[in-house]
Amino acid sequence: LMFHFFNKQKYSYLFILTYIIASSTFLMKGIPALAFQAISLLVLFIWGKQFKKLFLPSHFLAIGIFVFLVGGYYFLFNLKNPGVLPEIVKTLIYESTHKTGVKMGFWTTFGHLFTFPFELFYHFLPWTLPIFLLLFKKTFVNTFKNSFIKYNAIIFIANIIIYWFSPEAFPRYLFMMMPLVFTIGFYAYSVSDKNILKQILDYLPLIASFIAIGLLLYVPFFLKEKGIVNMALLSLLFIAIFIFIIYLWKKQTTNRIMLLAFFLLSFKIAYNLFVIPSRAENTANTTVKTESIRIANQYEGQQFYVAANIPTISMYYFSSARHSLLKLSSKEVSEGIVVVTQKREAPEGAVLKDSISFRYYPNKAYIFEVHSRLK
Repeated sequence: LMFHFFNKQKYSYLFILTYIIASSTFLMKGIPALAFQAISLLVLFIWGKQFKKLFLPSHFLAIGIFVFLVGGYYFLFNLKNPGVLPEIVKTLIYESTHKTGVKMGFWTTFGHLFTFPFELFYHFLPWTLPIFLLLFKKTFVNTFKNSFIKYNAIIFIANIIIYWFSPEAFPRYLFMMMPLVFTIGFYAYSVSDKNILKQILDYLPLIASFIAIGLLLYVPFFLKEKGIVNMALLSLLFIAIFIFIIYLWKKQTTNRIMLLAFFLLSFKIAYNLFVIPSRAENTANTTVKTESIRIANQYEGQQFYVAANIPTISMYYFSSARHSLLKLSSKEVSEGIVVVTQKREAPEGAVLKDSISFRYYPNKAYIFEVHSRLK
């Protein structure tokens, strides 16, 4: 959107539309969304030799729209939840700074400068593979003849620096960056001559499809005892899909990387249908969900308090099953109230009724029911 309106020299549309989008992303992702907007605009206008255009009235109007939309939301939120806004601001700042080099120290940050590129490559395989086609000089030159590809590269490099200097930048933080990388990689593939890496990329969907067929022949027997219905029929369906991919691979001699996308999508769906239901039966989170819902239903109609250190996942299922917000436990509770807490924090007059286990700290919580009114 930025690139399109910048090329058309429609700066008012560029500013207003991108700031409207930025306002919604800010409400979802916080300060990083605003940083992305600011850095991208600055880099684009410097690269395009139009820096002075950043001071157009339409830019300030767009900033005003951003402030109005975001500020309006928080104003209404504050009316509904008075006193909470300062904590939200504190959280926004904390979440945007506590994983950076400022907080993590020099040596941790220094080491991350070397490991980050490899982590970035690893976590987004196989879609990062086409980027290595740029190591071939002719491919590199042909790729960056395209101004849109240059734009993608510049915006990516400018924005990734923040995460490069943040030792605890998890892969999920980079999702908004990866379309820039994938665009460059796919275009590099499309303009690349035949070379060893392109041949590997071309053969990947073929090899992967044969491996997937082999796995699917084995899956019905391996997961039979897991109780998944129509396992054999599902296996046959996906075997047919992967055979179809092999057929397309033989028919299509160019742009075979799209078959890799087709394969990965199909394989992911197969994985979701075969493996995830089987694993879900025995995960710790499933047990927590079942137990939390059981306890919430058991004490339906009674006031329900939880300790602040109870894992969030359990709080969610308690609240969901009871269709109401939870209250944090207090020592000033009255008869008939149910409290989920640790033994040492049990209120006076409380009787131990049940317990629930977690896979992480605290490993266990106890359910108490107050039988006598506190004085």
